[in-house]
Amino acid sequence: ACHGGMKRYNLEGGKTYTIGVFGLSGSGKSTLTHEKHDGRYDISILHDDAYVINTNDLSSIALEPTYFDKMQDYPVEHPANEFLLTLQNVGVTMDEDGRKVVLAEDVRN
Repeated sequence: ACHGGMKRYNLEGGKTYTIGVFGLSGSGKSTLTHEKHDGRYDISILHDDAYVINTNDLSSIALEPTYFDKMQDYPVEHPANEFLLTLQNVGVTMDEDGRKVVLAEDVRN
């Protein structure tokens, strides 16, 4: 069992290369998993949290059906936050037009 993320590099000619990133909390697993490398590679994020690797056939199974990605490392408008569906443990503020806007970055200090 791994605590980390998986992503696939979609290569030319229909080939793929899948990587698994795992480690302790705060070690950069989600950052590496979600990084798009400035568009240099066509990637697919496969999973981000916990998964099991079968060492016999090199398959894997995700233990949770969705991502639990920390977004405080990025401003809200960053491309890594393009597909957010729900948020928790974030602040909310209002913009100049009176719309509620997620406040993801730490502003306490």
